[in-house]
Amino acid sequence: MATLIKSIQELKEIIGGIQKDMNPQNFMPFVRSAETRFILPIISEEFYDELTEIVAPTGKTQKLIEYLKEASGHYANMLSTIKMVLSRGDIGLMQNKTANSVAITKWQYVADVKDSREKADAAMEAALKYLYKNKGEFQTFLASEEYKASANLLIPTASMLTEFLPVVAHSQIFYLRLVNYIAKQQKYYIVPLIGKEQLEAFKTKARQASPDWTEKEQEAMDLLCHAIANRAFAEAIPFLNINIDMRVVGETDGVLNEDDLSADRKTGIQRTCLDQAEMFSNKLVKHLNKYASATEFSSFFNSIFYKPTRRTFDSLPPDEPGMPLVL
Repeated sequence: MATLIKSIQELKEIIGGIQKDMNPQNFMPFVRSAETRFILPIISEEFYDELTEIVAPTGKTQKLIEYLKEASGHYANMLSTIKMVLSRGDIGLMQNKTANSVAITKWQYVADVKDSREKADAAMEAALKYLYKNKGEFQTFLASEEYKASANLLIPTASMLTEFLPVVAHSQIFYLRLVNYIAKQQKYYIVPLIGKEQLEAFKTKARQASPDWTEKEQEAMDLLCHAIANRAFAEAIPFLNINIDMRVVGETDGVLNEDDLSADRKTGIQRTCLDQAEMFSNKLVKHLNKYASATEFSSFFNSIFYKPTRRTFDSLPPDEPGMPLVL
């Protein structure tokens, strides 16, 4: 299997501080594992294969590969930390120890893993931001299912999600964790409120290179995206720190523990987001009912979801000829 990092020398230059020999047979498997686990699923297998086959990258491709290599190197270092202090062979599992060295302490192991993970995540974040900023240069990525999963959403980027949910802080990694929740809210929360046709109308216009939103459409989009973002985050909150074994993973003083937010705090955050989602969705429906017409929000106007806003005089009794007007 080809990898982005081609040699031990490249790996050494990324990790830094290497003072001992590193055998390719020992360390390159961690590179393959790191790229398969942390990079390939995000950028797509097709695009990953394309990048690994490039011998002499240039331009934007070269810069993207450099970002991804940095992420790969630090992820590989994180995965190798515990394995390389152990010796495996025909006689079983032992701890490596030489005359001039001692085994690392637990806090050193934890600190090293944490440092590697932070560096890897930062590099991956930079790679993803660069990739999405220059996506027009990478047609294989644009054709991938991984890209289409977010491109079909009303909130297609981390920067846009940050506008409606500031806690995201422009993190592409955080955004990708919420993509499926956002898609779910569009389908099962928004469609029953405004109809599939009106949602598709919003999505079609949003995908235009430079959508010319009217003032009323812009207001509707703002309310709609606020509702989706808060609802998606509220649903995700109980699951964001649950690992593949369905265990809650927390961190205290640099040490990973089976821990979690308190139930009260988690419930409070979730309740706040749900309340925000309900407030914005109610405002959205009210806005559409008020301004929908044959030319504005026409899909909603012609649907069963449209309920005209009643004006005050609509509820007055009918005027009868010859009778005095009494209010």
